[in-house]
Amino acid sequence: MNDLSSQITEAHQHKVQNIDHIT
Repeated sequence: MNDLSSQITEAHQHKVQNIDHIT
């Protein structure tokens, strides 16, 4: 279960980074 949470957090961070990069 912890692994899943870690994956979700990573995905979220990636999304934020992507948005930051586009901006």
